[in-house]
Amino acid sequence: MLHLLGSPRGRSQAQSCPHRSSSLTGRITVRASIGLLALASLLPGRAQAQTTTVSMVKDINTTFLSGQEGNPTHMVRIGSKIYFRAKTTLSGEELWVTNGTELGTQLVKDISPGSSSSYIAEMTVVGTKIYFRATNGVDGIELWMSDGTGAGTAMVKDIHVGSGSSSPKHLCTMNGKLYFSANDNICGYELWQSDGTAENTTLLKDIIPGVSGSAPRGLTVSTNPTSNVSTLFFAAGTSSFPSYPTVLW
Repeated sequence: MLHLLGSPRGRSQAQSCPHRSSSLTGRITVRASIGLLALASLLPGRAQAQTTTVSMVKDINTTFLSGQEGNPTHMVRIGSKIYFRAKTTLSGEELWVTNGTELGTQLVKDISPGSSSSYIAEMTVVGTKIYFRATNGVDGIELWMSDGTGAGTAMVKDIHVGSGSSSPKHLCTMNGKLYFSANDNICGYELWQSDGTAENTTLLKDIIPGVSGSAPRGLTVSTNPTSNVSTLFFAAGTSSFPSYPTVLW
């Protein structure tokens, strides 16, 4: 899993990946089983040979026991920073950020306080914000958003009110909005939209009326290069049990 933090400057090829090359050089973060590694490619001069170095950014979870690695995963990029899920013994698996330095690799927020985990998944970038599903240990698995700061990391809406989970999934962005499938325990899994505010996080269409839900999935955006108009495609059911025929919407 590689994420580039640099800019186009030349061509590089890592020795450990003989069949892959990149026209981008700079710092690349690589998930490792214990900590966060960085692959840095430097071009000191056009006439000089390129040097490639690999180094660990930070040993996130210093307790080296089976099942207690930092295990950084679910990486996304905003600007020059990488956001990801990682685990420590004290805070469980939570949202982290790195700028490629040890000092700049920090916990963003302990969403589910204490050693329990918030079970972050489906991390999706919309502009300068990250949307994801998580639980604070009280409201179930719901839609969350972060601007990269602890104060700016919060639940967008408790879609399935109470301790139940709406379990948002298949997150997709189009025209600055987030589209996803969620279950509010009234309409079943249906298509939802959000602009990051609770009031504008709403059910877009109850395709199969009632609690069964059409289970939208495979959300994909296509933009017409001529008109610059974007269209969201997805698969969903047209009727409930027992047939569940699925069609393209």
